[in-house]
Amino acid sequence: MSEITSSTREKKFIEETAAAQSMKNAWTRLASTWRMIHVEIGDSNLTIRPNSWLTDLLIKTFFFDLDHCIPLKNVLSARHEGDWVNYGKVVVSFRKDSGLKQEIRLYLKDCRHFLDVLEGENIAVSR
Repeated sequence: MSEITSSTREKKFIEETAAAQSMKNAWTRLASTWRMIHVEIGDSNLTIRPNSWLTDLLIKTFFFDLDHCIPLKNVLSARHEGDWVNYGKVVVSFRKDSGLKQEIRLYLKDCRHFLDVLEGENIAVSR
């Protein structure tokens, strides 16, 4: 029971039905992931992953680059790009373990809370 409690406390933000686009290249920008992405901010990581096994299979099959567990220390910034159909658009910039910079666009219902949590982690946020 205490394991579940401590695990729950680690989660500062969770959204189960987000959408996302990897900005890695032209191919990954084509992905349509409406309500297929799980986004979570914990004590030390930002997790962006498919929210079901079927979505996971599709994303991996087509190399859409939407399965990441990013240490918060590697998140460089978050930029709010406006709203789209009741979702806030946020571009998250981060540095991969290889040192390369990458960006992912997230479509979040609770965009404001997401940005507030990142700001609380001393990550540069522009609104």
